[in-house]
Amino acid sequence: MPLVLALDSATEACSVAVVRGAEVLASHGEMIGRGHANRLLPMVEAVLAQAGLSLADLGGIAFGRGPGSFTGVRVALSVAQGLAYGAGVPLLPISGLQALALRAHARHGAAAVLACLDARMGEVYCAGYHCGQQAEPQLEGAEAVMAPAGVVERLSAAPGRWFLAGPGAGAYTELREAAGLVSGSDPALWPDAADIALLGARMLQSGGGVEPEAARPVYLRNEVAHRRGGPA
Repeated sequence: MPLVLALDSATEACSVAVVRGAEVLASHGEMIGRGHANRLLPMVEAVLAQAGLSLADLGGIAFGRGPGSFTGVRVALSVAQGLAYGAGVPLLPISGLQALALRAHARHGAAAVLACLDARMGEVYCAGYHCGQQAEPQLEGAEAVMAPAGVVERLSAAPGRWFLAGPGAGAYTELREAAGLVSGSDPALWPDAADIALLGARMLQSGGGVEPEAARPVYLRNEVAHRRGGPA
């Protein structure tokens, strides 16, 4: 079974994990507002040491490719690229929203998950996933950035179907008051490197992955960076 290291810093939840197939060997996470770049490498070293592994043992490196903080997503990508070059392994870009759906399914048994992250500026990053017999949550539609009213509209189209997961679910009044439209809600769930690693291992086993230089982040709100001339 492939050994996959994963790291994520797209949100305040900065985390690192390593898995062998479907087994989490070691993981570590911290809630930090800033300083992801200073914490990721020490966390990688600690997790590998805990698992008794080195970079040479890895078959691939997964990373949270976004959406999320512009700075945080870039930090995860750049650190993952450096590690992948050093280890000579492919990169496995994983959506933080998909990882969040996987966690909601594992924690709550949710079959249909609407994963939501706070995108600031009165918006959320949102995507719907079907979590059934497949090895991984299947995206329904597309990842998007939208106002909370857009999420409520999607919930209203299928009352009781969706489980609302992620900090975006608790960030805005409209979503906190949508309890009658959902099968359940857990705003305390965050994307985690353990889930990113599990999804990365499945990607690697199915022949996926990209060369380090070909990996790209997903922002969903590129125009903000261009308009401001810098990261959000």
